[in-house]
Amino acid sequence: AAGTPRPLVLVLHGKGEMGTDNRRQLTPLAASWVRLHQYSDIAPIIVAPQVDVRSADYDMCGAIRCASRPGPSFDALMEFVDDIVSSEAVDRGQIHVIGFSMGGATALLLALARPELAASLTIFGAVPPHKERAADLKAGSLLVVQGTRDWNHPLHVMQEWIEHLNESGGNAVLEIRDGMKHM
Repeated sequence: AAGTPRPLVLVLHGKGEMGTDNRRQLTPLAASWVRLHQYSDIAPIIVAPQVDVRSADYDMCGAIRCASRPGPSFDALMEFVDDIVSSEAVDRGQIHVIGFSMGGATALLLALARPELAASLTIFGAVPPHKERAADLKAGSLLVVQGTRDWNHPLHVMQEWIEHLNESGGNAVLEIRDGMKHM
């Protein structure tokens, strides 16, 4: 109904979808949210912003990506999100952030930069921020899906981060998919 604020689903893409064509980021991950809610009475607003340079970069521990940090497009993405969230059309209590790979790392970094933003985070195949930042995450709920065969972003890095987060009072669930690669 007109004037009724709606939930916002923010879908953040991986490195492979970077660009400027404004279509590349419209992957099955983003499309699934549209299909899921196409017949809902109050369908969410689904936003899948595209970045042309990295929104998250990684620190290396030897040959392993062990922590994420904001990339060159992170500040512009935050401005974009702040603008969308300020709309009267958005129910600020129902903002859900989903991210894959670089987008998953970006989602975690965004939740740290804007603790009041997300009611929930759903992350697939990501590298978390530095472990000492885990205690600062205040998102309502966090679901992380990681595969045992994800050689790009090793499972043990995320496991350690989730343990640290939950020991600090966080609310995170790590769903481990046996045999799943970086997908």
